[in-house]
Amino acid sequence: MDISLLKEVGLTDGEVKVYSALIKIGKSSTGPIIDNSSVSGSKVYGILEKLIKKGFVSYVTEEGIKQFQPTNPQSIVEYVETKKKELNEKEKAVKKLSLEIENVLGSYEEETAQIYKGYKGIKVAFEKIFEEVKGKSYSFFSLDDNEFGEGSVRFFQQISVKRGEMGVTAKGIANLRTKKQFLKIMGHIPSYDVRFSKLNLPSSVTFTKKRVLITLWEGSPIGFEIVSERVAKKYQELFDEIWNQSPK
Repeated sequence: MDISLLKEVGLTDGEVKVYSALIKIGKSSTGPIIDNSSVSGSKVYGILEKLIKKGFVSYVTEEGIKQFQPTNPQSIVEYVETKKKELNEKEKAVKKLSLEIENVLGSYEEETAQIYKGYKGIKVAFEKIFEEVKGKSYSFFSLDDNEFGEGSVRFFQQISVKRGEMGVTAKGIANLRTKKQFLKIMGHIPSYDVRFSKLNLPSSVTFTKKRVLITLWEGSPIGFEIVSERVAKKYQELFDEIWNQSPK
């Protein structure tokens, strides 16, 4: 008979030892229980009280001394049934709490960050964006005027071919002071919808609903990818606000 199974339904190690001793010796005062359970006298009264509350043990007083004994073994089944009901109620409460938290925070998805170095690395990052929004669109804040170098310009002209093959369009905002430069270099590339703003914009940031790619082009190019719906949402909110204020 493996009494230790009761640990799996919520009894502690001490409770199992005391209950097991009572099954072995039957009705008893605390002395024999202590001897047969290897539980110290300072703890045995507290454990017996817990077992009584759980319905595993009862007692009678004989000549002023409490005599403890196991209750009907059916009490074990009743205890488990009670636990199941409690767990079902807790499960409902936890599910409700989870939905409430999700309504506040938004649905959770694992958030990650990654660094891409060089033009080849950044090309991989952009291809991930194209794959994510295949047949749809992404948004961007364009290069600043000091970032229109030969390497960055050639890079965007080349990846625009891949973007077109995947049916991806781009919706962007560029600084007004770069308008002439931007249109000269990128104006002939199809599927660009760009507006220009006088505001001091974030530079070279590309984003989707869950992915943000920040690129630095001076010197050796480097890209910082953040996969986070929370972060992407902030960029999109800023983008939409500026877009609505910018002339076509």
